[in-house]
Amino acid sequence: MHGRVQLEPPVEESDDSFALPDIIGFLHRRWKFIIAITAVFVVAALVLSLVLTKQYTATTQIFIDAKQNSLLGRDSIVAEGALSDTTGIDSQISLIKSGELLRRVVEANKLETDPDFGLAAEPGQLARFRGALVGFVNSLLGSIDPAVEEVRDTWSPEVLRAVNRLRDTIDVRRQGRTYVVDIAVTLPNARKAAKIANAVADAYIVDKMQTRFDQARRAADWLADRIKVMVDEVRSAEQAVAAFRAQHNLLETAKGGTVTEQQMADLNTQLIGLRAEVAEKRAKYEQAKALVASKGNIEAIPDVLRSSVISNLRNQAAQVTTREADLLARYGRSHPQVVNVQAERRDVERQIRQEVERIIANLKNEYDVVQSREASLAGSLGAISGQTGTDNKVAVELRELERKATAARTLYESFLSRAKVAEEEATLTDRDARVISPAMIPVAASFPRPSLFLALGLVLGLALGTAGGIGLELLAPGFISPKQVEEVLGLPVLSSIPVLGEEQRRVNGAVVPVPRYIVSNPLSHVSEAVRSLRTGVQMSNVDAPPKVIQVTSALPSEGKSTLAVSLALSAAAAGQRVLLIDGDLRHPSTSQFFGLMNKPGLVESLVSEDNYADAMHKDPESGLHVLPAGGKTHHPPDLLGSERMRRLIQLAAGNFDYVVIDSPPLAPVVDAAVISQLVDRIIFTVAWKRTPREAISQALRNSSFRLNKVAGVAFNMIDEKSMTTYGRYGYYGSKYYGRYYGTEGSEAAPKVQLLN
Repeated sequence: MHGRVQLEPPVEESDDSFALPDIIGFLHRRWKFIIAITAVFVVAALVLSLVLTKQYTATTQIFIDAKQNSLLGRDSIVAEGALSDTTGIDSQISLIKSGELLRRVVEANKLETDPDFGLAAEPGQLARFRGALVGFVNSLLGSIDPAVEEVRDTWSPEVLRAVNRLRDTIDVRRQGRTYVVDIAVTLPNARKAAKIANAVADAYIVDKMQTRFDQARRAADWLADRIKVMVDEVRSAEQAVAAFRAQHNLLETAKGGTVTEQQMADLNTQLIGLRAEVAEKRAKYEQAKALVASKGNIEAIPDVLRSSVISNLRNQAAQVTTREADLLARYGRSHPQVVNVQAERRDVERQIRQEVERIIANLKNEYDVVQSREASLAGSLGAISGQTGTDNKVAVELRELERKATAARTLYESFLSRAKVAEEEATLTDRDARVISPAMIPVAASFPRPSLFLALGLVLGLALGTAGGIGLELLAPGFISPKQVEEVLGLPVLSSIPVLGEEQRRVNGAVVPVPRYIVSNPLSHVSEAVRSLRTGVQMSNVDAPPKVIQVTSALPSEGKSTLAVSLALSAAAAGQRVLLIDGDLRHPSTSQFFGLMNKPGLVESLVSEDNYADAMHKDPESGLHVLPAGGKTHHPPDLLGSERMRRLIQLAAGNFDYVVIDSPPLAPVVDAAVISQLVDRIIFTVAWKRTPREAISQALRNSSFRLNKVAGVAFNMIDEKSMTTYGRYGYYGSKYYGRYYGTEGSEAAPKVQLLN
């Protein structure tokens, strides 16, 4: 079975988004660029903050009384409306920035001749064009100040220019949801900024006071005229009431109404009280009579209980009873003294009964008298009621006249009160706005602020530097990580091979080529990377391990010849019988490495049908057999794709454990595609950060190239130090390899040009 095993990389935290190591790696790679861009912006911001004209901002704080209570302790005659909401405060802010108020400030402080507001402050052509454009847009949106629009034709050009300039220099805004408003003026002169800020606040307060004074005066004048008319109306209404009373002989009582009505009211009041008294007298009499009839406790009668006579008789009866009991105990019932005492007791009881009867008779008499008075009073009331019925029509007309007179007088008195308030407000105007914090001369410039400029330059520099770094990463022509190779090419990365500098390739004090270094230092990083590559190729088909291996690349100078020699030497050092064929007939770098240039080799073996073994050379140091390219030929593809080449490879595969062919690059010539038809597996070499991605992809799309034979990619010429900044390395144990074998830190990685 001819299968292919792909080496799966370890599971990573996230494949679709930047992980923390990616970000750290990016910063490690591009920190110099980011710092440089940031430094440029910081310096530019610092220079800009030093060369710009300093501006000073002075702020006056005013408090606007939302309640607008009158100083007189009553409702104001000037109805301006409460400013208890945002709309009211915003209206006052618009008033402060109005053209008319600013004109007063300009004229009062002669700002039309001030260099900061006059001709010296005339904007340039670009500024005038921008101002004209803004004015046109504002006119379309209806946002031009109406006050300025109305008086534009009446103001002089100097005043108009100063007003517009002043409007640009002031900023009026409310402090949160309070009733405090800040008036800020920004100018190059600190003293002038404070002066104008206070002048604007004073002008606003004076305008408010003058407006209220004018309104109060106009209201007072109107009320005075209206009162003159109302005096005549009240007089006429009251005279009409008096004439009507005289005409119908209707006398006015102290409580109002006619005499008859007053009499009826009095009689009704008396009758109600008398009826209550009748009910009370009847109740007392009925109660007393019932108790006597039923022989009940007569002491329950209030009048009996209050009677002093009854009380004395009761005391006397008690004394007699006591004596009687004492005598009975001494002498018995028949004794004369006992008989006398009993007679005395009966006499006292008789007197008590007579007194009770007298009290009841008195109650009956009181009840009869009150009842008689009630009947008399009811008769009198009935007689008067009959007389009153005839006066109802006259009374109705009288009340109508009285209502008119009362309404006229009430309105008159109300107008008198309002006129008094208006007159007082005209002389003592309520100040509903006041300065709570006048503007002071600022000691520090509000613009430009070096700290703010530096912070802004720092932020912009970092942002643009980071964006530029990301752009450089995206525009980098080559591959920067094994993961990127696998994602773009769809091929596994078999190994990541570091580049070695001259200092690293020293053996016994002498600089040796990379392949010799690999053989001399089998425990080095690069030796392990080549072994990993060889193992990856073998594992690409476990059922039929490949013996004939082609090493190629997309473009020249990707180190594929060095890699082919290193791979062959590594296998030979492991005790394998290895044949290295220099298949690059145009640029035989392998032949040059072994000093076999212009020696008989592959070309001669294919042209003359000589035994290839006669053209082989054995490396004395490693035992590696090398078949050089040989002489020149004008038709390399024909020779490499010939049947003789096929038989040669078959013979070599039968005589050696491995046959490694160093072929030309895939993109420039077709030689590599021809050789790919004859091999078992292909190692595709990609140089780190060098070969354009599009060139590699296009080379692999060559229709003659056997892409299905590619075992994987050798990610070559990697700078180990820089590679660690990308967060991923070809084999994840490289970081710990040197530590394990005791070679950590022995290999730096400066870039160096190797063989093709």
